[in-house]
Amino acid sequence: MVSIEYDLPKQDIQVLAATATLVGKQDVSPALVTLLLSETYEILKTYSYLQKPGEFPSGTGLDFPLHVDAEIYLKDGPSFLHRYLPFWMAVWIGRFAKIVIPLLVILIPLFTYIPAAKNLLLRLKLSQVYDDLKVIERNASNPAVKEKNFKDLEEIERRVGNIKVSMLDAKELYDLKGHVGEVRGRLNLHP
Repeated sequence: MVSIEYDLPKQDIQVLAATATLVGKQDVSPALVTLLLSETYEILKTYSYLQKPGEFPSGTGLDFPLHVDAEIYLKDGPSFLHRYLPFWMAVWIGRFAKIVIPLLVILIPLFTYIPAAKNLLLRLKLSQVYDDLKVIERNASNPAVKEKNFKDLEEIERRVGNIKVSMLDAKELYDLKGHVGEVRGRLNLHP
């Protein structure tokens, strides 16, 4: 007999009505804000005759600042995780992402510099040995320091034998060992 659906006035009429406001402390959990807003949407979506779709909940007419997460939720709706995962799983994955992504931003470049730093340290060790070899080679023809040259060369061979390198850096180490052998041969040539 009576249908509110077809009982429409000829023009829009402004009416005055009270609205409910959800208020929380500043330190309320973002997960709780999301949960409350999603439930509010679920409750208010059935009241379609007295309000426009999506009109409530909203952040209009508030006397205090809107929570950051509430503002994001009202603007964009539920996050991707909250749409497709259970609440507890979405919260944990969100927290995990907030921790892991910044760590990856820091650690990935760090891991790219570690091999370069290791290579630099190896080259510094090898250059020190080459500097000592140059001194011995320059003095190879001087018979007065022949005994000292052999002792220094033995010390260099011991140092080279103690250098540990990866398979990728083995070529540099074996080149150094070959150069030490060449200097020993030059020392043996001079009487």
